[in-house]
Amino acid sequence: MKDIKKVAVFAFDGTIIRGRTLPFFLRFACDNLLVYAMKVLRSVPYVVLYNFRLLSKEACLRHVMHTFLSGKSRGEIAEIATDFVIHLNSRIDGKALQELQAKRLDGYDIVIVSDSLKEVIAPWATRYGVKDIVANELEYDKDGICTGSLSAISCTDNDMLSRLNSECVGIEGAQVVAVSRRKRLPLFEQIASVYCLV
Repeated sequence: MKDIKKVAVFAFDGTIIRGRTLPFFLRFACDNLLVYAMKVLRSVPYVVLYNFRLLSKEACLRHVMHTFLSGKSRGEIAEIATDFVIHLNSRIDGKALQELQAKRLDGYDIVIVSDSLKEVIAPWATRYGVKDIVANELEYDKDGICTGSLSAISCTDNDMLSRLNSECVGIEGAQVVAVSRRKRLPLFEQIASVYCLV
């Protein structure tokens, strides 16, 4: 009899990490408080439009990423993200991390999903032995400079579900456990045969 693959899908923001990662990272990426304040002010109209549902989450995120990260090289962003791991560790939810490690010991492949940036999550995930991440990814030009756009999008549950099915080989037909602190997460209700609340 063939073994059934076991996959544990963890929400990153709000489960593994307390709060949201992206705003914290964007503040960290701006070493000058005045520059940060100006970029926040430039982003406010897009966030307001998004909050009134006049702008999609994807469009809002593109505008914010363009404001904060366009013009930075892939190497700069990777270095900032690596340095940021230390600050992320202070926001880890110990119980969620124990659950992640327990699932790995039980033979589960671990997948992290987030509407944050893969570039931000990847250094943390590498440190904890997680290879599969479904998150937004920045777009870079041929010279490795961030355009401020997204090359891979995970803004909505449908985006994440589509990417989970296409990027996580073998998830279809697997025994899937979804782990989130939120009581209702539509994406997880769609993919999980078991729903765990840590």
